[in-house]
Amino acid sequence: MWREAARLDDVFPGGMMTVRLEGEEVTLCNVDGTVYAVGRRCGHMNAPMEQGTLAGWVVTCPYHCARFDVRSGHALSYPVGRDPGPDPKAPTSTRYSALHKRLKRRIVMHDLPTWSARVVDGSIEVDI
Repeated sequence: MWREAARLDDVFPGGMMTVRLEGEEVTLCNVDGTVYAVGRRCGHMNAPMEQGTLAGWVVTCPYHCARFDVRSGHALSYPVGRDPGPDPKAPTSTRYSALHKRLKRRIVMHDLPTWSARVVDGSIEVDI
């Protein structure tokens, strides 16, 4: 069922906005005037996607840089770990890095849910 989510003027091209519709958190992504509706939470660690970046059809998670295609919701890349730089690691850091690598092998990455979106008379509607 189509529900009004926002006005097109509320989501500038290249911008995102999250709304709640029928109990779902939906992030509206404006890609050059075409609006896509994806789930708000990252498929990795639940980060709020509207706080990430939108470049073309790719939304990047603000926490670990996982990337998703807003047209399909498909995960395009896995999370990126923090680069500690060239400084030598402390022993505790080395142990943590080894643990992190073991845990990273078990990372589960989910695609974002998507909904159909359209613009009618300047209003964004989502089929929720």
